Amino acid sequence: MAPSPETLLIGASLGLDDVARMAEGGVRLALAPEARGRVARCREALEAAIASGGTFYGINTGFADNRVRPIPKEALRDLQRNLIRSHAAGVGAPYAPDVVRAAMAIRAHNLAQGYSGVRPSLLEALIALFNAGILPAVPEFGSVGASGDLAPLSHLALVLMGEGRVLGEGGRPVPAGPALAAAGLEPVELETKEGLALCNGTAFIAGLGVLAVALGERLADTADLLAAVQLEAMLGVPDAFLPEVHRLRPHSGVRLSAARIEAFTQGSGLMGTRAGDPQDDYCLRCAPQVHGAARQVLGAARAALEVEIGSVTDNPVILPDFRGSGTVRVVSAGHFHGEPLAVPVDGVKVGLAEIASIAERRIAKAVDGRAGRNYGLPNYLVAGDDVAGLRSGLMIAQYCAASLVNEARTLSHPHSVDSIPTGNDAEDHVSMGTSGARTARIVAERCADVLGVELVVACQALELRARVAGPAGRRPGAVARAVLAVAREAGIAFLDRDEELAPRLAIGGDLVRSGALLRLPEVREAAAWARQVAAPS
Repeated sequence: MAPSPETLLIGASLGLDDVARMAEGGVRLALAPEARGRVARCREALEAAIASGGTFYGINTGFADNRVRPIPKEALRDLQRNLIRSHAAGVGAPYAPDVVRAAMAIRAHNLAQGYSGVRPSLLEALIALFNAGILPAVPEFGSVGASGDLAPLSHLALVLMGEGRVLGEGGRPVPAGPALAAAGLEPVELETKEGLALCNGTAFIAGLGVLAVALGERLADTADLLAAVQLEAMLGVPDAFLPEVHRLRPHSGVRLSAARIEAFTQGSGLMGTRAGDPQDDYCLRCAPQVHGAARQVLGAARAALEVEIGSVTDNPVILPDFRGSGTVRVVSAGHFHGEPLAVPVDGVKVGLAEIASIAERRIAKAVDGRAGRNYGLPNYLVAGDDVAGLRSGLMIAQYCAASLVNEARTLSHPHSVDSIPTGNDAEDHVSMGTSGARTARIVAERCADVLGVELVVACQALELRARVAGPAGRRPGAVARAVLAVAREAGIAFLDRDEELAPRLAIGGDLVRSGALLRLPEVREAAAWARQVAAPS
């Protein structure tokens, strides 16, 4: 009997790692009882404010520069329906299921904070949609990241209304109405403020950012590991990674990467055995500085996302019992603006592109047999030519890495420095954070591909080195041997003749993305030691 799926509570304490698990699927959501109470009280306060005859933006007025136009009471439901229908204006292929799940979970959690004025039944409908596995088909393009993710979130809200499209078999968009009916779900009739609360927030910026950071952190860890394997294959000099050295320039991310690389090379019979060359090229010697800088921007993005996940990101916000006076305030502010995420997520792109860039240089060094560049290994890491130049070996693996790095670099231009006014200039500065977060995820994927290539190259170089090293005392360390073993078991065979490389590279990328290398006992033990060494003194 299959175990029941784990249930995570919306409106309780959730962080980035929780959302990443939600995005993967296989969990259920439920509205925390305390959150239901908060949401109900806020709704009551909003209804009391409306009944008092006040004028409130987007509740009984139009939107953007129509904010000065009052809407009669009998048209308030139409106002919310019209908002969602008109704002569902995205284009392009639909987002992947994990992105949509992340955005749905974050939007529900934001609204469950109890300052948005929605009914508990609306939140429960959104949660039921998630639990039924009905995922809105949300086009990738169309959000400027303020006022939040208007277009993507409107496509999501449209499905709650029984309209729009959902992801069908094979990811093909199909009409939402029949999908809801098949799951026994009723369309939602939006009440005052609810359309605006659903679409006026940062859930897609945050969801994309969560996925980019979660993968990016695995990539930073994997890059340290592969740099260590490459160092062994190149008979590298260990001194550059000593804790005593990194206490002199104690950037936290750099110290951690240096400690990890040192830990991963412990027990190596290859490190430091090279004669006549006292230091390594930058791609090896400066790996901690480059990887560590990426770690630090990933840390900044994680911190921003942790705040955003538990925040209220729509407008206006409802402040029941304002300053203890017993009165209600409906306050227009700017919490929908994506800039607090857009800037750090742009940093993630730069950091991961740099990890990919330095990894490509390690790949290039390993395959370069000219004039001792790879310290005695064969050119393009393929040996046994009967005729010089007959075999190309891993030559084109480096070309592939170069192409991937080029894409990562060009996508790393910061979106947050650009702003195109919208809403007839009422919204005269926007974050473009959704585009930045979307491309951050793409850059993370390309970085994973580059590290997959490096895994193939590093294993080939390490095995060649072990074959020519001779005595057992010059064997690779335990971590490198474990990496080599799992790669060979996964299907990355030693290359002794020219073959199609694509299957090997795909396996390498899959191993990197999955985090399988990081779960090896030898790697985990060394990483735990490194965390202690790198901890602030």
